[in-house]
Amino acid sequence: MMTRVIMMIKRVIKMLDYEIADDLRDLAVRVIKDNNLSYIDIDKIQFMKLSKNLLRPTCQIVGRCVLMHPRIQKLLNKNYIIEFTPIFFTKPVETQEMFMLHELLHISDDMEGLAPHEYEEFRLVLDKYSDTYYKELKILQK
Repeated sequence: MMTRVIMMIKRVIKMLDYEIADDLRDLAVRVIKDNNLSYIDIDKIQFMKLSKNLLRPTCQIVGRCVLMHPRIQKLLNKNYIIEFTPIFFTKPVETQEMFMLHELLHISDDMEGLAPHEYEEFRLVLDKYSDTYYKELKILQK
């Protein structure tokens, strides 16, 4: 039964043009260490590259953090997916670190939920990358 579910998940991932990305995991490890985010269990996160860009009516999406359904969490022993679109990979390393930090900050302190875009939680991104952050927001909203 479990093997069949895993095969089904892999087919869905393939249809969505995703790729598991260990290089993103390495970047996340650095960002977690550099920003003292020791509450984050890197082994509970699946990092993925999307082969297509995602669009919203008002902007392009660079990345997102998704909380997995509880049944999928148990099956895969992962709580989150952090995924990035091709736009992310065109950016300089410092900008990639900024976007990774932004997505990691969506992970709740107890590793069981998602943190919203509230000022206090994202103050770290603004303090560290304010010029880059605002410049990127303007680019992505065009």
